[in-house]
Amino acid sequence: MSIKNLLRKVNILLIDIHTHSISSRLSIFNLELNFNRKLIDGHIYSYGVHPWEASLENFKIFEERYLKLRDKVRFIGECGLDKLSKADIKTQRNIFENQLSIAQRDGKGVIIHCVRAYEEVYKILRDYKLKFVIFHDFYSSFNIAKKLIDRGYFLSMGKSIFRKNSKSLEFIRVNGLKNIFFETDMGEFFIEEIYNEVSKGLSKPLDQIEKYVYKSFMNKFEEL
Repeated sequence: MSIKNLLRKVNILLIDIHTHSISSRLSIFNLELNFNRKLIDGHIYSYGVHPWEASLENFKIFEERYLKLRDKVRFIGECGLDKLSKADIKTQRNIFENQLSIAQRDGKGVIIHCVRAYEEVYKILRDYKLKFVIFHDFYSSFNIAKKLIDRGYFLSMGKSIFRKNSKSLEFIRVNGLKNIFFETDMGEFFIEEIYNEVSKGLSKPLDQIEKYVYKSFMNKFEEL
């Protein structure tokens, strides 16, 4: 089943840009490195080596499985740099760059996991021609957010929307929804709750936000 046919079937515009829970909604489902499940036609999948798991051994596992999954995987990731990870940062960088090379070669999107390394990741990305880059669970300064968006990257926000005096929500109030997505990640909140919180925070109708984000995603996704 094609993505467009799936949308007609579920008739829902709420896009979950990064989740670890399979759903009938339009979502990008993150496959674990050693996942054991049948991939369903019509769903969007991401697959990669998380910076917490960065090692040459795990990259080999990813490479071998990715070759078999290439036609079904639309995004590489989540991948990136995490300075709180126990994995060696040089190894993280090497594994990250190898995955970016694959994404560039195969025309895949990229789901970025980035913790305390936005400047480094930004500089690395400049060396690659990538079709669709999404920073998942983004939570950083206005300056970094604007810098990433100005370069054409997308920011996905989730539980940070509910933080007291949320920088994420304030950024959207000031700069609008351009290049902004929403996600459930590990499922602390339902995607409906996140969209509703954004709707309340912006004092905008929910359906207006849904349609804007949906159109933004589909326009870019069709390039993959």
